[in-house]
Amino acid sequence: MITEVVYLLAIRLGVPAELRFLGDLASGAFDVTRARHHLDPAGITWIDNYEKAIADAAEDGTVAGRSMIDLNLTLQLRYPNSPMSQFMALYLPNSAALVQDYLEQIAGLALPVQPIDVKYPDWSALGHAIDLRLRLSLGSPLGAPVSIGVDAIGGRMPLRGAPPPSIRGALHRVGQALLSTVDAYLGRAIGLDEDVLCRLCFVAAYYEDIYRTGEIRRYSMLADATPATTLDDFMAAVPGYATEDIGRQMDLAAKPFAPFRRLPVEARICGPTFQGSQDIGGADADFILGGLLLDCKAAIQPRRLGRNEDLPTRRLLATGLRRPVQNRSRRPVPIPARRTRRLERAGFPALSRCHQPCK
Repeated sequence: MITEVVYLLAIRLGVPAELRFLGDLASGAFDVTRARHHLDPAGITWIDNYEKAIADAAEDGTVAGRSMIDLNLTLQLRYPNSPMSQFMALYLPNSAALVQDYLEQIAGLALPVQPIDVKYPDWSALGHAIDLRLRLSLGSPLGAPVSIGVDAIGGRMPLRGAPPPSIRGALHRVGQALLSTVDAYLGRAIGLDEDVLCRLCFVAAYYEDIYRTGEIRRYSMLADATPATTLDDFMAAVPGYATEDIGRQMDLAAKPFAPFRRLPVEARICGPTFQGSQDIGGADADFILGGLLLDCKAAIQPRRLGRNEDLPTRRLLATGLRRPVQNRSRRPVPIPARRTRRLERAGFPALSRCHQPCK
């Protein structure tokens, strides 16, 4: 039965949905049992009626020609007519005040700049790497998306853009070595300097990308692997702008994150998810630290946040601005507590529904 479910997910919703299902199944999110013991006729009827309604309305899950199931929460919210945007407009209509607060606070910050010697920086990998490095600084492992990406490249499941089996095997070994190195560091079995940690996080970002996209994209570092590739090879290939930018972000975070690092383990929650997260691709936040929902936003154009992205929904209480490399003078921008009360009145979900501490 699981095989049939996976097949239907792949052909109906695509590989990303298939990977998310397999990851949830492996984590114990589902109970596998005989249908006759837990048959849900009402649920089956609802699904039938829903699919008939879609067919009658000639709806195919696309908005402006884009399939919403292939987009993460941030990108879905760029489409005013997407279901997520309509939901936000209906249930959180006053988010404009939060956006205005944010824009006022960053008004005096320096403009982001692009590294002068790199034509196409990998902004996506850099943003994920910064998030991963902040997790490590809190004593947390890299998280399930990285592990699932490693397992996916080592499995037999088809992946768009995947190399031949011999190279997939090498990539799997590299991913396992990466996870083992990080575990040894967190367990204090080995010591690693800042440059090495930044490089590890940048490499890990490409394995996380497999989980989030269901493919190895052609510009991915993983696409250049050979059967002889090792973790050291990837570490050496991390570009200088990435290590510099991640390092500078850690410098910026040193002071504001200091009290968070002193919190007990149970008060440091990394990658929290919420009720409904699986309905939008497993969307999560970054941290809940001592009860504070903290999200760090990596953006090329930070002054556009909130106009067409997800600041009003998930990037709520703190925003870290970053971009390489020259002449930057940026700092994290916390949203004061007096402003967060507006979020409570706006009806944002209760934090008690998230889970999984950092350790």
